[in-house]
Amino acid sequence: DTDTDTDTDTDTDTDTDTGSPPPPTTWVQVSAGGSSTCGIESSGALHCWGSNAYGQTSPVSGTYALVDVGGSHACALEPTGTIQCWGNDSHRQVSATPTGTFGVFDSGTDHACALDGTGMPSCWGFNGDRQANPPLRGFTQISAGGSHTCGLEPTGIVSCWGSDAQDQSTPNRGIYIQVSAGGQHTCGLGSKGHPDCWGDDTRGQSSPPRTLFQQVSSGATHSCGVTMTGAIECWGDNTHGQSTAPSGQFLQVSAGGWHTCAVDQSASIHCWGNNDYGQTTVP
Repeated sequence: DTDTDTDTDTDTDTDTDTGSPPPPTTWVQVSAGGSSTCGIESSGALHCWGSNAYGQTSPVSGTYALVDVGGSHACALEPTGTIQCWGNDSHRQVSATPTGTFGVFDSGTDHACALDGTGMPSCWGFNGDRQANPPLRGFTQISAGGSHTCGLEPTGIVSCWGSDAQDQSTPNRGIYIQVSAGGQHTCGLGSKGHPDCWGDDTRGQSSPPRTLFQQVSSGATHSCGVTMTGAIECWGDNTHGQSTAPSGQFLQVSAGGWHTCAVDQSASIHCWGNNDYGQTTVP
């Protein structure tokens, strides 16, 4: 703790108790984006750090239940189901945020998607590859990537739309319990915890280890997952150390552009990889 208390109180009380240090921040979720990161405390308070070139680390004030950082914008879900977005609005990924009540959402590079209470999707922002044109059917989860989007149907089937230049929108056959769309690849988690990825594999980001996972996250050119034992394993691009995960027991991981962040079982956030903008320096 680098707190430099400037209290000049000259009270001669002989009590040597200097006071207890403030309790450590209790984090419940973290999201790594292009070159910034946001996290939510157990109180619902939201903090962001890293590049603020587009205002992406200056969130709308409020209390939130979920946050997700895109390329240079971010969105967060209020407990009431309202979505607030901030940052780069070059493709109306902020100003076109829909009104209404939503259960889950996800931010991509320049677009975002959300599911309402019935599972029907809404997408907004850049639509050059039709990544913001979802099919009109219900999903249980949705994930926005670089220029594509994927959704998990109630049956466990994954459907994707948008760019398919690297086959990132052509899922492997199977039943999944989670899906995560990355830059030009996608990873899914099978019903028994087996990871499965498709799309661009030039950095090995679509070649997961033969490990059982409880959660996976696809970044720009790398992927990470929390194993059944709570460890983190990453694969793909490691140019900036973004795939060199720390040891420990973790609850959630988020793979970003060139960095990765995770919440451990003590409710602390750990980040690693590129730190050019302070995106791995947790407040």
